[in-house]
Amino acid sequence: MAENRKLKILRSCGSLVIVLLLIYVLSFGPVLVFLEDQYGQVPRAYHARLEMFYAPVIGALNRNELFAKFYTEYYELIRLRK
Repeated sequence: MAENRKLKILRSCGSLVIVLLLIYVLSFGPVLVFLEDQYGQVPRAYHARLEMFYAPVIGALNRNELFAKFYTEYYELIRLRK
């Protein structure tokens, strides 16, 4: 019984980590759209913070063409809904 409970807790923690990582990756687009001004530019005051917080996502965008294409489409979809 105790082993089943431990296994259930481990599965829940694993699922939580996966969901949080997915939310982190997918939050980049909405954050950019939220911070954009009327000209579609993110103010310079946010550049350093965004680059630091989203460094893994930015690195993946720069190294992986497929990921960059997906993110471009995702970002445009979010901008259309704004």
